[in-house]
Order: sequence, then structure tokens, then C-alpha cells
Amino acid sequence: MRNALIGSSELGIWSEKWFEIKAAIEKLQADKHQLREQYRITLSEYQKTLAEFDEMTRAGGSRVTAHCDGLVSVTTAGASENCGASGYACNAVSGMCERSCHEDSGTKCAPGYLCDETDHCALPPEAS
Repeated sequence: MRNALIGSSELGIWSEKWFEIKAAIEKLQADKHQLREQYRITLSEYQKTLAEFDEMTRAGGSRVTAHCDGLVSVTTAGASENCGASGYACNAVSGMCERSCHEDSGTKCAPGYLCDETDHCALPPEAS
């Protein structure tokens, strides 16, 4: 009965529009599926990268770096060492405490310490 109220030309237009709309919906569904897959891959890569970063920057990890804060060596993992307490300076390049010295170079010793004959920083002998 309804078809009798709509002319054949109108029916053709509506039929054509219906196929256009159906095609648009199918394309949007395919695009949505593709975007979900890209998101899944991106999320997986992000989680893998984050896990690698966490592993590298944890204490003992391969990406832990250090810097000097005066005579204190401080790492990005949160550890610190007072280099001056053992008589040594903090190396400005590595950020780590010096562990030995040479008699000709007093720069590896903390202020007030001298490099002795065993290549270690020590307090100078007291004057008699």
C-alpha cells in the first residue's frame, strides 16, 4: 500500500539514498575496525617501551645516570654517596665519586685531603 503512495521516481531516489547510506555505514565500520587495530598496536608498543624504560631507569638499571651536587654523587635512581666523607671529589663528567688519585693531581681529592704515595686521598699529616 505504501509503495502505491510513492511514485516510481521517488522510490528510485530513496532506494539510491539507502544504498549510499548503507555504503557509508560499512565504510565507517571498516575505518573504526582499522583504527581499533592501530590503537591496539600503538598501546602494545607504548606498554613495551614503558616497561623497557622502567627497567633501564630502576636502581641498577642500564640507564641510571649520576651527577654531582657538591661533593655528593646523586643518581637518577635516587641513590646518593657522599664522596667527601671518604676524602674524594665527585667527578663532574661521570657524576661518580673518584676512587683513586695521583700525587701530581690533587683535583680528585676533596678539599682538605691530599693524594698520598699510595694514590689515595688522605688527610695531611699533622704538623709537629
